[in-house]
Amino acid sequence: MSPIAALTAALGGIALLATALNLWIFALGRHDRGHLWLGVAGLGVALLAVPIAFIYEAGSVAEVIVLRRAVLVGLLVHTVGFVRFSESLLGTNLRSVEQLAVAALAFLLVASFVPGLTFTGRAIERPLLGSSYLDAEATLFGESILVVFLVVVARLLFVYLRREDGGDPTLRRVPGAALLWTVCTLSDLAAGAGLVDMPSMLPLGFLGFVVAFTAARIRRFANAMTKAEARAHQLERLVEQRTQALREKEIQLANGERFAAAGTLAAGLAHEINNPVAFVLANLNHLQALRKEEGSEAEIEEVLLETQEGVARLRGIVDELLRLARTGERGSEPVDLARVVGSVLPMVRHEASDAVRIETALAAVPPVLGDSGLLGQVVLNLLQNAIHALVAAGRVGSVRVVVEPAGESVELRVEDDGPGIPADVAPRIFEPFFTTKTQGQGTGLGLAVTREIVSRHGGTIDVETSGAGTRFRVRLPAAS
Repeated sequence: MSPIAALTAALGGIALLATALNLWIFALGRHDRGHLWLGVAGLGVALLAVPIAFIYEAGSVAEVIVLRRAVLVGLLVHTVGFVRFSESLLGTNLRSVEQLAVAALAFLLVASFVPGLTFTGRAIERPLLGSSYLDAEATLFGESILVVFLVVVARLLFVYLRREDGGDPTLRRVPGAALLWTVCTLSDLAAGAGLVDMPSMLPLGFLGFVVAFTAARIRRFANAMTKAEARAHQLERLVEQRTQALREKEIQLANGERFAAAGTLAAGLAHEINNPVAFVLANLNHLQALRKEEGSEAEIEEVLLETQEGVARLRGIVDELLRLARTGERGSEPVDLARVVGSVLPMVRHEASDAVRIETALAAVPPVLGDSGLLGQVVLNLLQNAIHALVAAGRVGSVRVVVEPAGESVELRVEDDGPGIPADVAPRIFEPFFTTKTQGQGTGLGLAVTREIVSRHGGTIDVETSGAGTRFRVRLPAAS
C-alpha cells in the first residue's frame, strides 16, 4: 500500500477511536446527545476514509465505482451525524439542511447503479504527488449533484461562522475547525477538476473537525467532573456541619425537655417541700419555747434530731430537682435503676392524686452504665405519660412500675390500665413535637427525648398497647 493510501486509512482508524470515545462518554451520561452525534460523524469519516485509501490502489474502473459508492455511504452517515451535532452545539434548527444533503447524496448513490447516469464508465488518470491513481469519470449529472452538496456545506459554514462563542470553550474552536473543513473540501474539488495535484483531503478535514470538538467536549466533561467532585466535598463538609448542628440541637432539646418537666413538677415539689419546711419551722418554735424551761436538754436534743431529719429530706428533694434540670456534659457511671425509680416517684405522686394509684415492684438488679440524671428523666417521662393518659380519660386506675433483671440486661416497665393509644397515633408517638395534647399542655418531646436517651445508653424501648392499657418496656445493658 502506498504511503498516501496508508495515511488515509490511518485517518480512518483515528476516526474510529474518536467514535468509540464519544459513544462511551454518551453511555456515561445520556443527557448530552452531542457526543452521540459526534460519534456518528466520526464513524462516517472512517467509512469514507477507508474506501478512498483503496481507490488509490484500485486497478479497474469497475472497482473504483464500487469504492465511490462506499464513499457516498460514508459521506451520508457523516452528514447526518455532523448536522445533528451542529444542532445540539449551536442550538439551531438545521433539519432542512440535513434533508437536502441526505436527499442529494442518497439520489446520487442510487443513480450510480444506473449505467452512464452518474459515471461515464471511462477511467481517468489523476496525478497524486508525483504519481497517479485510477479514478472513474463522473457525468455532468453526477457533478451537478455534488454542487448541491457543496451548497449544503456552504450553508453549514455560514451558520458556524455567524455563531458567537459566548465564552464556551467548545465554540471557540469553531472558526479553526470550519476553516480546515472548508480548505479540505475546496482542495478536493480543485483536485477533481485537475487544478491541483493533491490527494483527497475530505477525511482529514472531517477528522480535524471531529477531533477538535471531541477534545473540547472531553475537556468540558473533565471540568464538569472536577466541579462535581469539588461540590461533593463541599456537600460532605456541609453534611458534617449540619450533623454536628443537629447533635447540638438534640442536646438543647433534651435540656429543654428537662426544664419543661421540671416546670410541670413545680406544684408537686412545692407540696413536698412545704411539708418538711413546716415541720422544721414547728420544731424551731418548739425549741424556742424549750430554751426557757429548765431540765429540757434531752427533749431539745430529740427535737434537734427530728429537725435535722426534716432538713435532710428537704435537701434530698432539692438535689433530685437539680439533678433533673442539670445541663452540660453527662458522665457515665454504674447506676442503680431501682434507686433512680425510687427518687423519681415523689415528684409524680401529686399528679396521680386520688384517681391514680402508683404501684412498684423494684427487684434487686445489677447496675447499668450511664447517667443517673438522664435515666431519671426516662422514668419521669414514662410515669407522667401513663398518669396523664389515665387522668385525660377520666378513669380511676393504676400505674405499675417494674424493675427486674432480664438476662444480661435490666428491664424497666411502666404499665397502665388506661384506654390505650389509638391505632393512628401509635406509629408516631416517638416523633419529635408530635403530641395529642392541647396547645400549651405538652411539647411533644417527652417520648422522643426518652428514646434518644435510651438509645445513647445502648438500650431499646418498645410499646405494647390495647384497649386494656399500655406498656412501655425499656431494656438497658447491665454494667460488666
